[in-house]
Amino acid sequence: VERTNSLITRFLDFARPLELRLLPTDVGETIDHVIAQLERQQPPIGVTVYRNYSPDLRPIPLDAELIERVFYNLILNAAQASAEGGTVTVKTRPLGTGAEVSVIDRGVGIAEGQKENIFNPFVTTKAAGVGLGLAIVAKIVDQHKGRITVESEPGQGSIFHVFLPGAA
Repeated sequence: VERTNSLITRFLDFARPLELRLLPTDVGETIDHVIAQLERQQPPIGVTVYRNYSPDLRPIPLDAELIERVFYNLILNAAQASAEGGTVTVKTRPLGTGAEVSVIDRGVGIAEGQKENIFNPFVTTKAAGVGLGLAIVAKIVDQHKGRITVESEPGQGSIFHVFLPGAA
């Protein structure tokens, strides 16, 4: 019942149109909030999360609550793909008036044939996954007029790049 409820809730989240509440947002603070949530999670995520934030990054107009979901999903996925005691790095840098955020792991990676489908609904490599996490992430990034890409090598890890525009 809990699994079905979770699936229905996540599907509705995916299907529901988003209304963005854009406010100047400090991307580093938003990511720090996500990392703090993940560090309190039980059972523990089992990895160390390193922060590599650019000091030159300025606040950009974002819906902070939705962007938190993006980074929560990406960092959690990176931790789950990594070996116990591994590391995940979150790196930010300015990109024009916006930002690039990269979530880097040295985990299992993504098979070449799966990369083009991972942002589609119901695509998952996890036994207990429903395949909506990355679809929701892509939808939120798209609603912010940003984009998300992935670099990955099986057995070497993955890098998810989130590009978020700044003020026009």
